[in-house]
Amino acid sequence: MLWKTALRAAGPVAAALVLATGLTGSAQAATGNFVYIRVDTQQPNTLTNPSGTCISIPGGAASVTNNTNQPVTLYAGIPCDDTRNIITVDTNGGTWNWDQSGDVAAVRMTVA
Repeated sequence: MLWKTALRAAGPVAAALVLATGLTGSAQAATGNFVYIRVDTQQPNTLTNPSGTCISIPGGAASVTNNTNQPVTLYAGIPCDDTRNIITVDTNGGTWNWDQSGDVAAVRMTVA
């Protein structure tokens, strides 16, 4: 019941984040920043210390830079499963660019 109280206190933004990322008991956060350029706005977005859950990428990703301490796997959609796996990007500055942008719709950190 404690999580319900926390959601009520945090408001609709927290609820939307929980729905977008899903719930998992084994998720751990990576340390660092995951930066992506949105397809729809061509503006950078940053995820700081992202969790090991499947995270939706609003607007799609045209390119990414993984400045975290964990590899990141890019997916064509949710759920993050092997049928939608695009590529895994290395840690500490690994990058990925796609000329047919819009295919990346989700990301998940690989927690070692």
